[in-house]
Amino acid sequence: MTAIQAAWRRLRARPGRRTLTIFAFRGLVDAPLALPDVRLMELAAFRVKLEGIARAFSVIPLHEGMVALRRGRVAGPAAALTFDGGFQSTHDHALPLLRSMGLPATCFLTTSAIAAPRPPWFARLHRALDETRAVTLVWRGLRVALARPETRVDALARLRRELATLPAPELEAEADAISRRLEVDPDVEPPRGSPWRFLDAPSILAMAASGAFAFGAASHHAAILSRMTPAAQREEIATSLCRLRELTRGPTDLFAYPGGEAGDWDENTKELLRELGVELAVTAVPGQCRRRTPRLELPRFVLQGDSELRTLW
Repeated sequence: MTAIQAAWRRLRARPGRRTLTIFAFRGLVDAPLALPDVRLMELAAFRVKLEGIARAFSVIPLHEGMVALRRGRVAGPAAALTFDGGFQSTHDHALPLLRSMGLPATCFLTTSAIAAPRPPWFARLHRALDETRAVTLVWRGLRVALARPETRVDALARLRRELATLPAPELEAEADAISRRLEVDPDVEPPRGSPWRFLDAPSILAMAASGAFAFGAASHHAAILSRMTPAAQREEIATSLCRLRELTRGPTDLFAYPGGEAGDWDENTKELLRELGVELAVTAVPGQCRRRTPRLELPRFVLQGDSELRTLW
């Protein structure tokens, strides 16, 4: 049994009074992709999961929920909804459904992707592996098979994790190098309706004006912070918070760690967040928030396209 399965079983058996359970989604698609990606969930499954959460929990905004939890004012099982990355589908598909159900959420933006002329590195990587005719790829001594759909899924996960550990400029360059090695142009802009389009400024302002969404930063380039020097971490975090302020015209006290697994941030990361005014930071480590949970290490249940958490109450 995996750690997330064990945590999920405990949660389903006893959601818990005086707890806040944070759920995380990423992008949404209305039909299956030729090359599946765990970041993207089909709309039908998303609706089912939202309905299950709404039945089992009182859904409240993340910031409000943590304040209430620290003050001992969360009387029953409560949950907060979050979306990572800043996919355009958060505006196009999630926002209408959340509004119809009266559910609030927080969207964490990878700020380099917002209104950019091309998608972020992880989207370019997906497109390269989806469209290439190559059957193998050798990159930095790592050899991955691409001949079958299932091997491409594995290759995507391995390459994405390896790339995310690189410093931001190198990460961007290497993602492009992989695309070109696979004979796929990394500079093509995704068409409208593509699951790899990211939010533009008008969509962000519309989400904020709806009252359904608050916003936080998810770094600028979605690179693993603990692998960076302190100076590089500062630049990555400060740039994302500054850009977030410009985009949302609102507070910048919420943050999501790229990757979010244990070890993807360090003490220097947390110190920088405190210095830059961040009050709450979320991880991808499964678990529930309690009164004494560290505010810069909040656990979340990440619900993915192939999630083990297939049914909710």
